[in-house]
Amino acid sequence: MAVFAVAAILSPLLLFIAVQTPPGKRLALSLIARQVAARTPFTFEASGVRGIVPFTLSVEKVVVRDVRGDWLEIVNLSARGDVPSLLRGRFCLMSLHAEEVRLERRPVKPRRLRVPVIPLVRWWPGVRDVGVDKITLDGAVFGQQAVYGAGGRLDWRGWGQVPDMELSARRADGPASEVLLSLSHPEGTPQLALSVEDEGIVPAFFALPGPFSAKLQGGGGRAEWKGTLTAALREEVLLEGTLDVRSGALTEITGALSVRPPDVPRMAPVRRLFGPRQDLEMALSVTQAGHWTLRNAMVAGGTLRLSLAGDYDLSARTMDFSGTLSAPDGLPEAFSSWVALDATRGVEGAFSLRGPAGKPVATLSLRQGNHALLHLEQGIALGDRKAVSGRLLVDIPREWLRVGGESPLLEGPFQVSDAVSWQGGTVRIHRLEAVGNAGRLVFAGTTVPGAHSLEGTVYATSGVPGSFKGLLVDSLAVGASIRLNADGKSITGRMEMEGVRSDTAAAATLDGEFSLRQPGGWGEWDAPPEYDVLLTGGEVRVGEHALHSARLGARGTFSPEKGLEAAALRLDLPDREVWGEGTGSLSLDGGFSCDTRIHAGNLAAFPSGLPVSGEVEARLSATGNYKNVEAEGVLSATSETLSSLPEALRSIEGQKIACAATWRADRKELSFSDGTLDAPAGKVSGEGRYSLSDGNFLGNGTVELQDLSLLSGMTGSRMEGKGELTATLSGKASDFAAKGNMTLSDFGMRGVSLPSLRGDFDLKGLPDRVSGPVRASVTPGEGFPDLSLKGRLSMDADRLSLEKASMVSGTNSASGSLSYDRRTGTLSGRGEAALPDLSPFGRMLGAELRGGGQIKGELTRKGDGLKTQAAFSLDAVTTPWFAVKRAEGDVSFDTKDGAAPVRATLQAQGVEHKALLLDSFAAEVRGAVEEAAVSFDASGSLPSDGATLKLSAEGRLSVLDQKVQMNRLEARVGDIQVAAVQPFTVSRRAPETRMEGKFSIGEKGGVEVSFFAAPPGPVAEIEWNGVPLSAARVAGLPFSGGDSSGHLSLWGGWQKTRVALKCLASGAVLSGGAADSPPMGAELTLNSGDEGTDLALSVRAGAAGRVEGKGHVGAWVGMNPLTLAPDAAAAVDFEGSAEADLEALAGALALLDHAASGRASGTFKVRGTWGAPLLTVDGAVKNARYENLKTGTLLEGISGRISSEANKVTFSGFKARAGEGTVTADGHAAVSFTEGTAMEIAVALDGALMARTDIAQATANGGLRITGPVTHPAVSGKLVVPQVDVTMPERSAGQVKVVAFREAGAAPEAPRPEAPAARVALPVALNVELEFPGRCFVRGPVLDSEWRGGLRLGGTAGEPVLNGQMTAVRGHAGLLSTRFSLENSTVSWNGPVRNPYLGVRGTAQAAETGVELAIAGPLSDAQLALTSNPAMPQDEILSQLLFRRDLAKISPVQAVQLGRVARLFSGKTSVVELMTGFMRLPGVDMFDIRTGEKADEAVVGVGKYLNERIYVEVEQGTAADSGKVSAEVGVTPNISVKGDVGTRERGGVGLFWKHDY
Repeated sequence: MAVFAVAAILSPLLLFIAVQTPPGKRLALSLIARQVAARTPFTFEASGVRGIVPFTLSVEKVVVRDVRGDWLEIVNLSARGDVPSLLRGRFCLMSLHAEEVRLERRPVKPRRLRVPVIPLVRWWPGVRDVGVDKITLDGAVFGQQAVYGAGGRLDWRGWGQVPDMELSARRADGPASEVLLSLSHPEGTPQLALSVEDEGIVPAFFALPGPFSAKLQGGGGRAEWKGTLTAALREEVLLEGTLDVRSGALTEITGALSVRPPDVPRMAPVRRLFGPRQDLEMALSVTQAGHWTLRNAMVAGGTLRLSLAGDYDLSARTMDFSGTLSAPDGLPEAFSSWVALDATRGVEGAFSLRGPAGKPVATLSLRQGNHALLHLEQGIALGDRKAVSGRLLVDIPREWLRVGGESPLLEGPFQVSDAVSWQGGTVRIHRLEAVGNAGRLVFAGTTVPGAHSLEGTVYATSGVPGSFKGLLVDSLAVGASIRLNADGKSITGRMEMEGVRSDTAAAATLDGEFSLRQPGGWGEWDAPPEYDVLLTGGEVRVGEHALHSARLGARGTFSPEKGLEAAALRLDLPDREVWGEGTGSLSLDGGFSCDTRIHAGNLAAFPSGLPVSGEVEARLSATGNYKNVEAEGVLSATSETLSSLPEALRSIEGQKIACAATWRADRKELSFSDGTLDAPAGKVSGEGRYSLSDGNFLGNGTVELQDLSLLSGMTGSRMEGKGELTATLSGKASDFAAKGNMTLSDFGMRGVSLPSLRGDFDLKGLPDRVSGPVRASVTPGEGFPDLSLKGRLSMDADRLSLEKASMVSGTNSASGSLSYDRRTGTLSGRGEAALPDLSPFGRMLGAELRGGGQIKGELTRKGDGLKTQAAFSLDAVTTPWFAVKRAEGDVSFDTKDGAAPVRATLQAQGVEHKALLLDSFAAEVRGAVEEAAVSFDASGSLPSDGATLKLSAEGRLSVLDQKVQMNRLEARVGDIQVAAVQPFTVSRRAPETRMEGKFSIGEKGGVEVSFFAAPPGPVAEIEWNGVPLSAARVAGLPFSGGDSSGHLSLWGGWQKTRVALKCLASGAVLSGGAADSPPMGAELTLNSGDEGTDLALSVRAGAAGRVEGKGHVGAWVGMNPLTLAPDAAAAVDFEGSAEADLEALAGALALLDHAASGRASGTFKVRGTWGAPLLTVDGAVKNARYENLKTGTLLEGISGRISSEANKVTFSGFKARAGEGTVTADGHAAVSFTEGTAMEIAVALDGALMARTDIAQATANGGLRITGPVTHPAVSGKLVVPQVDVTMPERSAGQVKVVAFREAGAAPEAPRPEAPAARVALPVALNVELEFPGRCFVRGPVLDSEWRGGLRLGGTAGEPVLNGQMTAVRGHAGLLSTRFSLENSTVSWNGPVRNPYLGVRGTAQAAETGVELAIAGPLSDAQLALTSNPAMPQDEILSQLLFRRDLAKISPVQAVQLGRVARLFSGKTSVVELMTGFMRLPGVDMFDIRTGEKADEAVVGVGKYLNERIYVEVEQGTAADSGKVSAEVGVTPNISVKGDVGTRERGGVGLFWKHDY
């Protein structure tokens, strides 16, 4: 006993001593670490242990680890023991303190924790002072870093007893956060109070604004204890719960808990499974004998209801639990990815756990109505050799699986059986087999959980067609081996499928190899596993495209955080020479991404139906989430080797073409944006979206074409310019709308050039029932009005139409409609056009065209039948070739009219063609295209001499035979009759053309024509005899007498045609020539052969003069094209002479407005070549005289000489007298037959009198230059006009009518023309500056003024244009019985000479009123206006001016006169008549009313000019004897005699003299 006593005393002492040593401390720490490792998934390590246990102890660092490494660290932990309490057997400490506790992350997958048991120590010490200076929670713990400080106390209550405690923790680095814990045990029952207030961590966890608060309280006695739990966020309750404990002979525990997870992504899985609220209830009773009875445990949340009840006997170790579950409204939303929730309504189930505690049996069954869905039975053995075995029967209805695709693996019925056992740390899976749906899945293997190893094989087959996620598979076989050990983890296998297909693709076979590897043992899951997959498809079909084979490979890693990451993706399509490679990823939450490069080696390998080849490089990048059905990315592609393109696109072959787009897709829609296509011809850009729910799409885009010439192949003609098309498409594929516009700029094609063309459209119902407006506007170019078109397009399966079509261009417009019936093949249309302005059409043809017209017609075509009908009219049409006053006609064509399918008529009036004027013209075509009758009739005259003209013809026209035969052709020109002696025919039968005819002209003349054209050239014979020259008036040649004979022969080739011509004319007289003018004769011969062309000309006009010449030119006549001018190298040898009597020559040439006298003569020779002629010219004019009878310009003593040197003709010494001044001229002309003759002549005027008429006289100083080609010279220079005298006549010039007379008995003469036909003037360009320094006097009966200014004369001699302004220096006008002084008055020109703009202002004083008279506006439409100061109405102003009194005080007769004058201010006013004092009544030269204050003082005067010098006037007052007659006779321009006689007074005679200053 002593030994035992000593041992009992020494053992604690030895233990105490051992613990103080370093080995002892290490042993104690190892025991603690072993307990921690055995009971937790963590390892424990402490370092830097110091102190004397149990008095003081400090640990420098404590580290707790899991499989991933350090997760908890305690720094500088110290404890100080309470020695007295320890000696009394109490486990108490004076203090427990840590400098820092750092939680780096959450621990990995902790298993169920058990508190480690430390040998010899009972748990739960008492600590008077507990403190932690710094508790650091890293961001990986709760999503943000936080630092807390904590402190409190623990009161020891005994071994194995939980101490009373007061603990608190407060956040020190961020939003407010506090945790308080209070626990006490009065009467042995716990009283608990825990509260949490947080504004940072918990709100951030839920991603909602705070604050968060939670409270847990409990208390009571042994008979009854109650507890409550609440938690809220933003005053929104998250948790509410109660717990009641009643103790006695039977302990009863009841509780309830209500959970409301917030609607945030983090809580979405909970809400999807249990709904927005979950309610839990429990009632449990425990007897003192150890019998537990669970009367009711219920969980209700969302659509799921669970209940559990049963007993457990601790003494017998038996259990009997059973429960039910139900989902009356369908399974929770969490199952929506697997089954159709609406198909799972009414699911009910039951489960149980019964039997001995060591060998219970578990069951679970589910049903829907009478259909058994699932039945599970599992036997559990819990002895030394633990085992589980049983079976699972599943029968899932097909309608459950319609969401997410049909799965043959899940569709029932099928059965799962298992047999698993474990003993000695080894678990054997003897069999895990699933059989059903003609498929089988088997797994077998072993695992050692302690060693973290697993080895096994899995094999699966399916022998009948099935589907999974929309993928149909006829058969499937998969085999794989699984290996997990300390070295690593791997799954490798192979799969084979047949008859794989989906809605868009199919493969006869699909084979694959796969592997999954991860380094490290069972606990080493940090390294992401590596996978490698290769799939090979045989006889693949994608849509309509077939592939012999296709391969898809992927290699990468897998991790729970990132999912599948593919470091290498590759796609091979050998048939198409296409491969792609890239990278990608697929996360567990459904997120994916890829970045792939795609190469298409030969586009010709694609069965696109387009003849195109070449390589394409593309890049595709995408990100998204397949679970949420959303993705987005960028697609781009380029090619520089496109070839074999259609002809329309051949021009862009080998050019770089690039396209790109950003796209996005989700379960609602597909969209793309920033889409571009860049090509040499231009750029395409756009964006759009497609709704997956309703099939609607919306897209818009722009096509910019920078160079239309690259697309010329599309039209077969070269195009130029730029273009842009913008369009918006919206709707569904079966019914969509298109709206947009198109613009072409600087567009050109087939000779048509348009600066701008714009169009827009708004179509609906595409593609089958199209309708909507279309519009276009065209800017043809400068001088052309814009053209706008619009209409409404409709199209369906039966009909295509364009309705309400209209066109507007300036004042021109057109409208109509067009339709096509697809069923009957009928095309019909109608339209009409109003064309008041034809000038734009003329500019399109390059010629001047004026006038207007209308056209209306309709068309119908059905099968082979065609019927058209049109009517047109033209009004006041003028062209460079002819003019038409009025024309109308109609055209019709009807293939069903066997007799006359073609009908056309034309009637015209007032047709002018050069020297022809047709009063009427009528033509008709009637018949068939094989043969139709043609006729026309015309009548008119020759304006040159008034001779009548009549034409009439009848014949046949054959369009098919290309032949016209006029059987009757008659014409009469004055007294000359022309008729076809034989039918005149024109026919063509390619390549030959024939024309034959014979005509009689006049009494003796005749012409015979024979023409034949075919390769290699023409053959023609034309002979005429005794043809009157007066017939040439039809061609505008002004001959009135003489005749002509001759012969013309053509033969040889088209480019070198032989010509033989001889033409004689005798007795030729020009119309309008002087009566004594001698007749002219002429002879012309021309022979063109191999050596060139010989030419001889002789013209003689008696005393008027002659011209003779002959020579040779080394050139030929060409007929195709018509070439009359030799080339530059052709040799020239020609000479001649000329002489003329200028007075006789002017009369012979009918120059009626010009008079000349004197003689001129000269000789000339031409040598050298046609391009560089050498001239010898010698000519002179001596003492000649010229007078312009219109302007009065008179040049006397004209003399000068003409000489030459090389190709230059010089004019020297030309001088003439002009009044008291002179005109001189010198210059030269460079003669070139190829480039034209250019001249340069300088004219100097020195005081020359240039105007000398009764109305105006003017002299001029200065110089003029005449330059440029002879055919269109230009006159420029500056003239200073020192004085101009313009005298307005006292009345407008009258006209004397010439009355024809003849002697008695003489035959009437043919009417003679009043003037010869107008000659065409040269297009002389003018650019002359005119300066009027002053002394420009303009006088008239009511005007006396002086002006000055400057003008510029431009335009042409035929259409001169003036620009500039004349300003009044001084002057006055006597109007309205008042003298107005001119102030600030101007006359300006900005265009036509005869219509200047007037800005005349005159002021006068009437009594105390200042009056201003303004004449403003163009001369042809000037307006008169009167204003006054002070302001008065116009009638009041007129009263003051006319009668010098107020309007209210004038007499009735004065009122009549005032009204007549007031009309001058209410409409157009003739300023010329106003200023000449010649405002008159019809037939009266003067009408005046003079009044006094009384009505009987009124006098009416009427005057009339009997001729230019005699004026008679009659006056009559209101009294019978108040009449008077006056007469005035002009003796000279300055002296007149006037006499009058009256009834009351004697007559008188007066002499009047006037002088202009």
